[in-house]
Amino acid sequence: VLACRGGEEFLNAAGWRKVALDYEGYYRCEDTVPIATLRCAEDVLRKNLQLCREKTERHERAKTKEKDDAARQKEEARRAIEEDKTRRREAEERKRAAKAAAS
Repeated sequence: VLACRGGEEFLNAAGWRKVALDYEGYYRCEDTVPIATLRCAEDVLRKNLQLCREKTERHERAKTKEKDDAARQKEEARRAIEEDKTRRREAEERKRAAKAAAS
């Protein structure tokens, strides 16, 4: 939660306070926090976690789609080059055949 924007403010609003133990900062839930506040905080975190997962999945799908599109375009370009080579080869063969027939 702390790594998220507004995470520290969220913890403070939910009743968590920063304490120092052995020169390390920790968050501890106060005993006087109503259980309803904690349940509300849990619900908010659950919803945000689901939203983050959905965003991550959409991002991954978009990256996969971009890779697939790039691969498809590369394959289409390769196929077009091969078709062009074949077409040029056939045209050259027709030209040679016409030249040989004219001689």
